Amino acid sequence: MGYSTGAVGKFFDVSRETIRQWAIEYGDYLSPGANPAKGAYRQFTEDDMTVFAYIVQSKQFGLSPDDIAANLKSGMRAEPQTDFGSIKPSSDKPSQMAAYQKAITRLNDRVAELETLHERDNAQMELLKQQLEDARTRIDQLNREIGRLEANKDD
Repeated sequence: MGYSTGAVGKFFDVSRETIRQWAIEYGDYLSPGANPAKGAYRQFTEDDMTVFAYIVQSKQFGLSPDDIAANLKSGMRAEPQTDFGSIKPSSDKPSQMAAYQKAITRLNDRVAELETLHERDNAQMELLKQQLEDARTRIDQLNREIGRLEANKDD
């Protein structure tokens, strides 16, 4: 079962046109039914809803479209703030705060993951720099040895 553009728009409290624009702009992260062949109706899946939820939350936090796309590409998603079956957007502040806290926790986890990757890459780069320096030292030693051998050959 899929959800229509109108139902998704109502759920996230945005226009049908906004949903259509997001379906096109972020189509790489949505199901094939989000951008069907000409003449067919858009149908969105539950997985599509996690993409839209992430887009909505990201826009609330002021992320740029490029940042949103990059994060979606890296696998970031968000759970819709309410049960989609109700097709009612959440408007109560505690629920919104919980969603924001959940988004912040996810973002903090992602930052920690990226920091770990950065530290690993830095350590690898330092190792490679040391190996390069060792190789240069060895090349210098071999060049001196070649020079000595050539000098002895001429004697």
